[in-house]
Amino acid sequence: MPYADPVKEKAYKKKYRSTHKKEFKEYADRFYQNHIGALAKYGRKHLLKLKTEVMLHYTQIFDSAATEPQCANPFGEHKEPYTTLAALTIDHPNDNGAEERRKLFGTRLRAGAPFYRWLKKHNFPDGYRVLCFNCQWISRDKKLQRMTKKSL
Repeated sequence: MPYADPVKEKAYKKKYRSTHKKEFKEYADRFYQNHIGALAKYGRKHLLKLKTEVMLHYTQIFDSAATEPQCANPFGEHKEPYTTLAALTIDHPNDNGAEERRKLFGTRLRAGAPFYRWLKKHNFPDGYRVLCFNCQWISRDKKLQRMTKKSL
């Protein structure tokens, strides 16, 4: 039955869902089982699009002419721009990625899509950059060397 008042319709649907939880759960489970392949494909496609958008935004901060995401190459490791999306990551300011994720999500393990969504939702905050895994490793190694020197 269509409602003229969208607020009443929303309230009715909310009440209906709350009194028919079992049926909704069964339907959702059947839908998931019947469409698992399509849902996984959509999820991968959406994640790839989101990652590309975030990486390209941060790439264009240091190279405004870039048309695809690439490593910022802060250590001069690459002769050509490194653009393999699967190996590109977001580098956190102050080398505190785990700390930041713990603060944002309650765990240091929530990376990737949840973090990309957070960056986009918060209008791409400053201070982040795109690095490949090699440059991330070099950055981590340099941080450990600094920490070791301080403790000596």
